[in-house]
Amino acid sequence: MASMKRLKKDIQGEFLEMCRDFFDARGEETLNRAYELGRRAANEGMGALQLVHLYADTMKEMQRTHPEIQSVEFLTLSMEILSECIAPFDMRHRGFRDLIFRLNEQNRELQDEVEKRKQMELKLAKSKRHFQNLIENALDIITMIDFDGVILFESPSVHRILGYQPYELIGKNTFDLIHPEDVNLVRKRIQEIINNSERAVGAEYRIRHKDGSWIFLESIASQVVDPIAGDCMIVNSREVTDRVVAREKLKRSEQQLVKAQQIGRFGSWEFDPKTNEMTWSAELCRIFGIGSDQYPRTFENFLNYLRNDQRQQVRNRILENYRKQKEIGFEFQILRPDGFERTLYGRGEVVYDELYGSVRMIGTMQDITEIKKATIKLRNYSEQLQRLTAHLEKVREEERIRIARELHDELGQMLSVLKMDIYLARDKAKKRYGKTFIESWSPEMDRIFSRIDTIIHSVQRISSELRPEILNELGLEDAIVWHLKEFEKNTRIKTEFENMTDNLGGLTQDSTISIFRILQETMTNILRHAEASRVKVRLEKTGNYLNLTVKDDGVGIEHEELDKPDSLGITGMRERAHLLG
Repeated sequence: MASMKRLKKDIQGEFLEMCRDFFDARGEETLNRAYELGRRAANEGMGALQLVHLYADTMKEMQRTHPEIQSVEFLTLSMEILSECIAPFDMRHRGFRDLIFRLNEQNRELQDEVEKRKQMELKLAKSKRHFQNLIENALDIITMIDFDGVILFESPSVHRILGYQPYELIGKNTFDLIHPEDVNLVRKRIQEIINNSERAVGAEYRIRHKDGSWIFLESIASQVVDPIAGDCMIVNSREVTDRVVAREKLKRSEQQLVKAQQIGRFGSWEFDPKTNEMTWSAELCRIFGIGSDQYPRTFENFLNYLRNDQRQQVRNRILENYRKQKEIGFEFQILRPDGFERTLYGRGEVVYDELYGSVRMIGTMQDITEIKKATIKLRNYSEQLQRLTAHLEKVREEERIRIARELHDELGQMLSVLKMDIYLARDKAKKRYGKTFIESWSPEMDRIFSRIDTIIHSVQRISSELRPEILNELGLEDAIVWHLKEFEKNTRIKTEFENMTDNLGGLTQDSTISIFRILQETMTNILRHAEASRVKVRLEKTGNYLNLTVKDDGVGIEHEELDKPDSLGITGMRERAHLLG
């Protein structure tokens, strides 16, 4: 308190002295002294307002004691002294104001930062809840493991996919669950992650379900830094067992298709007329004698493999069927690079590709060179067989004529002679032994004559069936009438014949015989299988063709039974008709 009084007294003295000096000389040195005085007062703890009061008291004291310096000029000059004295206070206040301003600015920035952090914390909490919901409800398994394979975290979906509760696997080593054959693959992928921390690595492997079965997982893993566990991996896994099984089935199907194409000697192709591009299977390339990467990429390059005289025809057929969207089948020859000519049969159809929204052609080409050769051989054999059959049939008919003639002429005559001999023997016995003796043997003799008559009748019937004389004498129409009457008499099945022809004189002897034999075989089949009660036969001409129609009211026959190997009667009828053309 005493020091402050001294300070005030000193300052008052300094004020008075500086005012007089400045009034007399107005020097810069006086103003400097005033500034230093103000700084001293400020440093000593005096306030600016106290300094102003002290200045006012000094001026009052000077006005009382020194009336000579009461002029306005003196007061003005003394105010300059006061301004310099207050200047340090003003500088300090200005510094405080600047500091306060900066503090306020920093405070506002801090408030903004705090607000931003609050918003970030809210977003982080929301994101955390969202991420947690994603993990808890994700279909895939989210796993965190260290580089040794120890499981640090498992998402709830592990129960749905693998049957384990998440807490069951914490601390377990994932390699204990992986199939032994896939362990090296997974270790290799983990090493790739360790070597490149920014790379995500995928793998497909088998893992053991809780029930002991093996399922396939597809996993994507990348390196992360956990605040607690340190460097580790986050792994996203999904079950792909169905996809792997389907892929293996597709692979087997493709292998089977390739094998089937090799066995069947056919390959597949695809053609897009809009782009003029073609794709071939490996087997089709082999058929053409080229490598699987050398197949013709364009339609024109494919045509170059064809014979010159077939290129335009094949080209027009394929493009025409593409425009009409119809199936196509065509046979053609190719000349392979090795100089061999092969015969191929191509098939194709137009399909709509929904994926690309375009229409294209797909098809196959089969190497039928060997089949073609075999077909030609078979046709030659068939023609030879037909000629042989015709020859055998002619020989058979001639043999039938011979047998019929021998039966009719020789056996029939011998039976007639036998009957006459028995009559003569009976007359001789009657003369020698008397009438009574012959009458005792009469029943036996009558039975013998009856049996001989039956044998003669059978010989005539067999002879007629082998070669009905009526066929040669009166022709086909009367032979049919006679045969139907005999059939009806022997079987009691009613028959009806309708002849719609005017003249059958143009038929050759072989044709007449074949038609009659076909009718005989038909009637035999009706008797054996049809269980019919009525048969109707119709003969008519249609252009250059002669139609023989036989209908019955029996049980009928299934279509597939007509081609059975044991249907010899029908086969024989077909062969006879074929020989007639």
